[in-house]
Parts: sequence; C-alpha cells; structure tokens
Amino acid sequence: MKKRIMWIALGFSLFFCSCGKEAQQPLETEKNISKQGSEEESEQKSDPKEPSAPENEKEETEKEEADVSQEQVMQAYEKILQAEQINIDSSHQAGKEAYGYYAYGDINQDGIDELMILTGSCEADESWKCYSYHENSAYQIGNFPGGHMELCSGEDGIYSFYAQMGYVELTKIIWEGGTEEIRTETVYTNDTNDMADEGYDALMETFGLKQIEQTEIYSSKHSADNGTEESPELIESKDKIENEVIPVAEGSYWEGDKSSTGALYYIEISNSTGEGFDFEIFGRSNMEDSFSTVFKHHTAVYDSSNSAVYNGQNYTLIFRWTEQGYLSVEGFAEWIPGDDILYNSDYLGVS
Repeated sequence: MKKRIMWIALGFSLFFCSCGKEAQQPLETEKNISKQGSEEESEQKSDPKEPSAPENEKEETEKEEADVSQEQVMQAYEKILQAEQINIDSSHQAGKEAYGYYAYGDINQDGIDELMILTGSCEADESWKCYSYHENSAYQIGNFPGGHMELCSGEDGIYSFYAQMGYVELTKIIWEGGTEEIRTETVYTNDTNDMADEGYDALMETFGLKQIEQTEIYSSKHSADNGTEESPELIESKDKIENEVIPVAEGSYWEGDKSSTGALYYIEISNSTGEGFDFEIFGRSNMEDSFSTVFKHHTAVYDSSNSAVYNGQNYTLIFRWTEQGYLSVEGFAEWIPGDDILYNSDYLGVS
C-alpha cells in the first residue's frame, strides 16, 4: 500500500514539473525576442545615415562651383572691361577726362576672383566698381571709394589702404556672396602723423598685406598714339560688345542725387526693351512748385551699347549711361545741362 502511494506521489510530482517547464517556455521566447529586437535596433543606430536632400543639393552646388574654369571667368570679365574701354572712349570724344584701371582679387574667399575696376576723372572722384561671376556671366556687386588709396590683399581677403596728409586708414572689403552688396569695415586708423613718412610699402608690411597689381584700361586713342595695334580677335569682340545694349533700368531719374525733395527736374523711363525705351521729362521752377511735364512722352532708340537717340522735329535728345541706374541727356539744355548726371534712386537703393 505504501509503495502504491509513493508511486502515485511520484507521478503527480513528475506531472507538475513538466507543466512548470512548459509554462516557462513562452517567457523564455519573449525574452529572446526582446533581446533580438534590441540587437537589431542597435545595428540600425550604428548604420551610417543616408544623406538628406539638402546635403545632396549642397554637394551638387559645390561641384558646380568647382567645375567653373578660370577661362570662363576671364571671358565674362573681358566683356565688362571692353565695355569700360568704350565708355572711356566716349568720354574722350566728348572732351571729358576719363581713365580706368582694373585688378583681380578673391573678396569672399570662395576660390573665384572678383573683378575690380577703378574709374574717374581725377583722384578725388575715383571709385572701384566690383563684379563677380555666376552662371557664365559677370554682374556688379557694388563699389567703394578709390581716391588716395592702394588696393591690397591679406590672408583673409581684400583691403583698401588710404593715406593722405598724415592720415592713414585700413578698410576691409566685405562681400558675403550671392545678391549681397559690397560693404566696407574700417579696421585701423591713425591720424597722429607718426606713420606719415612710412610709405605704403612699409605700412602694408606692418599689417602683413601685399599690394594688388593694377592694369590700366587704355583708350583706343591712347593705343593709336603709341602705335599699338589691337588684335583682330579684340576688334571683333569690341564690335560685338558695342552692339550688345546695356538696357536702361526703368523708373525715375532725378537731378543729381537729390530725389524728389531737392530736384528741379527728373526723367521717367518706361517700356525699356532691347530696341529702346519711352521717356517723359518733368520739371518745376522752384522747390515750392509741383512738377509738370516739360517734354512729352516719346521713344528713344538705342544707337550703341550705352546710348540712345530721340530725333524729333524741334529736338534731338541723346541719352548716355555707363551702367544701369545712371543717365545723362544732351539736347535739352533749357532744363537739363549736358554734363549733369541723373540717378535712379530706387534702382540704386539710395535715398
């Protein structure tokens, strides 16, 4: 009897042990699944992240910039220089003094040189016009004063070094790129006269700067006087430039830079196309009067890259400009002196 009871007890014991192992099995499976999931998640985190679209676009932009050749840049700048030579020739033909120099320098340190052109009729009115390159063409990015100064380069960009009668000023030329305008920042001044006798070379050495080479833009007359013959390629290129019109910017062109508050006359330009533009001239006798029409609405036709003509019964008006935003007019002296420069204040962004 005792043996029978022991066998029964042993059977129940084996039965419950078996059930216990089966009950624990799902827990072990869940543990394994959880561990496997953690390992997969860890592997996913360690995998390198795919580049996002903006990063790809940035890489593509950098590739395009790297693909720009120096030859492409120089070809675009050559057109600007040839147009500037035409402007100098036009000034000489009109009996006006004019000259120009040009230089290259990487203002924003992006690996592409900017073109800087110094123009003026004397040192007092000299100014540097700056151009950069984008998509196979050159465009103007602003200007800065040029009288009594030297252009120089440093490790971090381009500087202008002004020295006159004992006063010294070092100015950094700043351009962020794109559609931003050139701006300047004075980084050093000295008016104590203790550096007056140092000279540009010594001063530039003090600041770790090097003078940038400048090349003169000769007029055609100067070349002829010196027996210099232009190559057929340059002549052909110049002829092409002379036929490429610099369109006149539409808007109001005010006497001097006075805008509506101090001007006695202004010209309204509209419908500017590749063939010409419409114009109307307004004037007033004094500042208290309102503007009224003094030359009715007519159309001027381009006759060169930077001039246009209106041929009327009583008047022949000649419009000239060296760049967009500026204008001079000959043939209407009772209101506009021929040597006056009119400014499109809105286009130039000045008040």
